[in-house]
Amino acid sequence: MGAEAGVSTVLGVEGNRLGVVLAGTGAIAPKHARAIARTDGLELVAVVSRDLARAESLAARFGAAATDDAADALARDDVRAVAICTEHDRHVPLLRLAADAGRHVVIEKPLALDVGAGTRALDACTAAGLTVACVLQRRFDPPLVRLKRAIEEGRTGRAIGLELSMVWRRDERYFTRTGSAWRGDPARAGGGVAMMQAIHLLDAARWLFGEVVEVDGSVATARGRAGHGSMLNDDNPVTALAEAVARIGRHEWPVRLTPTMEVLLATVAELAGTEATPDNAEALVAEFGGAARMLGAVLRNT
Repeated sequence: MGAEAGVSTVLGVEGNRLGVVLAGTGAIAPKHARAIARTDGLELVAVVSRDLARAESLAARFGAAATDDAADALARDDVRAVAICTEHDRHVPLLRLAADAGRHVVIEKPLALDVGAGTRALDACTAAGLTVACVLQRRFDPPLVRLKRAIEEGRTGRAIGLELSMVWRRDERYFTRTGSAWRGDPARAGGGVAMMQAIHLLDAARWLFGEVVEVDGSVATARGRAGHGSMLNDDNPVTALAEAVARIGRHEWPVRLTPTMEVLLATVAELAGTEATPDNAEALVAEFGGAARMLGAVLRNT
């Protein structure tokens, strides 16, 4: 079945064209725009953003219209679906607009900031006979697809344990660059690592092994130690090292590395076959942080 037939079949659309509105112009939006442009049977017809200049800039790259009015964009006769790529606190309002307009939805995670609001918005879309797809792309990773198939076919035996490990680096620029300040605001983002990044692995675990029935855990954040100047907390040595080398890259002196961090930095430099310097330290940690994380776990337990 080709992409065109697949889209039409899933959404119950007759004909060979499905117009899509792209809501949002942040970092992920251009990827959605390119995917729409590459998919037979789809056409990006409008980009909507509260920042009209940003909407116009992105729309011009794909021959689409631009607007700052989401309701007007969704009311267009040539629109059948919307891709929601906005800040998290805008997801539910846009879902409700889509339900009112009778438009199918592809929405970036999370669906909503709380279960109640998300459930009500989803119910409204369901009542209107609409398809809502939340972007949790790990379900399409080839290794996980093969594992899912093996589990369903009974080739893995009974699962008795699962360990999830995620090492992603998000420096200060992730939260402070233009248009990204909302990421550091719990009221707009909905939470920290669990909502912003770990949601992908948590969803993959549920998809593979079923619903979570009980939760027991702890949370810690690596921060500078009060009264210790630039001495960084190395309870999580890789996180602390990443922060330290970011300071080095910004020439924010002095930066004092703890013994554990010195070992990790020397290790990533050795892996890269070079020496760590103020100019390359940040790039080294970004590239070899996974290996450093495993070493850090060993160091914490010795």
